[in-house]
Amino acid sequence: MYFYFFLNFVNKGLFVSLPLLIPVLQERFSVSPWHIGAINAVVVVASLVVIFLLATVWKYGDRRLLLAGAIGCYVVGSALLIVSTNVAWLYAVAVMVGIGSGLIETLSDAQISRLAPKGKTAQTLASLGMWGDTGRILFSSTIVIVALAVGVPLVGVIFAVASAVFLVVFLKIKEVKKSPPEAGVTIAGASRFSREYWVAVAVKFFDSFSSGGLFIFLPYLLLTKGIELKETGLLSALYFFGYMAGRKVFSFIADNTSTTTALRLAEVAMAVIILGLVYATDMWVLLALIFMAGACVRGTSPIIKAMTSHAIPHERDFERGHSISQFTGNAAGALNRLMCGWLFGLFGITSVFFLSAVVAVIAVVPTFFHSKE
Repeated sequence: MYFYFFLNFVNKGLFVSLPLLIPVLQERFSVSPWHIGAINAVVVVASLVVIFLLATVWKYGDRRLLLAGAIGCYVVGSALLIVSTNVAWLYAVAVMVGIGSGLIETLSDAQISRLAPKGKTAQTLASLGMWGDTGRILFSSTIVIVALAVGVPLVGVIFAVASAVFLVVFLKIKEVKKSPPEAGVTIAGASRFSREYWVAVAVKFFDSFSSGGLFIFLPYLLLTKGIELKETGLLSALYFFGYMAGRKVFSFIADNTSTTTALRLAEVAMAVIILGLVYATDMWVLLALIFMAGACVRGTSPIIKAMTSHAIPHERDFERGHSISQFTGNAAGALNRLMCGWLFGLFGITSVFFLSAVVAVIAVVPTFFHSKE
C-alpha cells in the first residue's frame, strides 16, 4: 500500500512541475501566454483520453503493466525536457505527463480502495491524497529555485534518472493483493452499476466543476485586495496545506457518520467560505479563509472516491468504475477552466468565485438520491 502512497507523491509533484518550469524556459525560447494555456490543456486532454480507455477496454489491460507504462511516460517526458529547444517539445512533454498522471491516479485509487481496512475507505484514500499534496507542496516550493540554479536540462536529467530508478524498483515489487484478470463491466453493460454509483459520478462532476480552477484564479482575486504578486504564491501554498487538513477531517467524518453527511457539510461550507473570500478584506481573516477553502475543496475528494468504491459491487470492477468517475471529474474540471476564463474576462474575477459557490451547493442535490448507509 505504501508504494502507492509514494507513487502518488511523485506523480503529483511531477504533475505540477511542468507549468512551473515554463516561465524558466522562456529564457531559452519564446512561450506565449496562449501556448501556456494550450500546453496545460493538452495535459488534461491526454489524461482524459487514457482514462477513457481505462473505462472502456480495461479487461485487456494489466494493472502492473499499465503502471509501469505510466512511470515510463515520465521517463520519456523528462528526456524530452532535456532536449527541448522550442514550444513543440513542450507539447510532447505535456502528452507524456497527461498519460502518466491519468493512469497513476485512476489505478492507484482503485487499488487503494481494495487494500483499505474495512470501514476506513475514505480515510485511507485521504492518506493517499495527502501524500500527493505533500508532493505538490515540496515540488512547487523548490522546482523553480533549482531550475534557475542549475538549468532546466539538468532538472530533466534528474527527473529522468529518478523516474527510471523508480520504474526498476516498481518492477521488483510484488503485488500484495491482485485483482481478478477481467473486469465484469463493459460500457454496453455499464447500467449494472448501482444507482448509488451514478449518484457518486454526478456528485463528482459538480464537485470538480466547482473546485477545478479555484487555485488558478485565487491569485487574481488576491491581487484585487492589494496583495503583492510575490505574496500570492505563499498564500497559494497555504491553500494547498488546506488540502491535506481537509482530506483528514472530512474523511474521518465520512467513515464515522456517512459519506453523504460529510459531503453535504463540505460542499455547503465550501460555498460559504468561497463567498467569504470575495468579501473579506482583513489579512488574518483572508489567511483563515484561504486555508479553510483548500480544506473544503479537497476534503470532498476522498469522500466521493469512497462513495464510488462502496457503490461498485465487485472489486474486479474498481478500475473501470473509478475510470468512469475520474473521466467525468477531469472533463468537468476542463469545462470549468474554459467557463471561468470567459467569465473572468467578461464580468471580472469575483464572478468566477460566485459560480464556484453556486455549483458547490448544486453538488449536494444528487446526494438526496443516495440511499442511507
